[in-house]
Amino acid sequence: MHSDEKAQQSLIQTADRFRNENILLLNGTFVKPCQVVVHISEDCSPDFYGLNVASHLKQMKGLLKLLQIVDRCSAERVLSKLEMYKTKYGSKEMNEDEVKLYVRLLKVLVSSMKLDHLNADSVQDLFIPDTKGILYPIQNVCLDESTVNSTDTMHFTHDSISHEIAKVLGINTKRKHKVEECSKDLYSHDFGQHEELLTRIKRILDGYPFDVCILKELLQNADDAKASEVHIVVDFNNHPTDDLFDEM
Repeated sequence: MHSDEKAQQSLIQTADRFRNENILLLNGTFVKPCQVVVHISEDCSPDFYGLNVASHLKQMKGLLKLLQIVDRCSAERVLSKLEMYKTKYGSKEMNEDEVKLYVRLLKVLVSSMKLDHLNADSVQDLFIPDTKGILYPIQNVCLDESTVNSTDTMHFTHDSISHEIAKVLGINTKRKHKVEECSKDLYSHDFGQHEELLTRIKRILDGYPFDVCILKELLQNADDAKASEVHIVVDFNNHPTDDLFDEM
């Protein structure tokens, strides 16, 4: 190996050791190169720092390459950081500042997903803060809607999570969550339990508007039950309700 190559190799090894040391001065604070990216859309300090306001460092291409400072955060990198929050807090409440930082990280994740051409299927293990700042699996939370009745098992997303973020991440609306909650167990019990089955069907009917969506849902439920035919009967007669046990 030539002396120049040896010097280059030694420089790379030295820089690698300093990636986890507070050696970069940003906004009056020394930070680790491993925390820094060139461009970031949100203030995610102390998790990530951007060089948006450090134009002098952005010009030092050689130094950035040596310290392995990349242009932006990948979705995988942001997800890894978000997982640390669940490890740290578990089922405890985060305070308001921590929730705001978490949501800013979610915004960066959404931007990265678009650039990395990823869809909601890639973030199924993500945790989302509810209105109290408690992290729940993304499948267990939904966006609140005043026009749809709530159930006792629902957890609503924190107010700072926008519809745009929710849409990209695949967070359900309250209506869709309610229907999935009802239909998930629709065929998990014997059909002899007629009252329970009727209750679930009623909840599905309440959850969906009277348009083509309800037909799609009924067809999906029929397909899940391995049905080969679907019969829809429309009865325009008016029937007395005096002898009914309750108002189904």
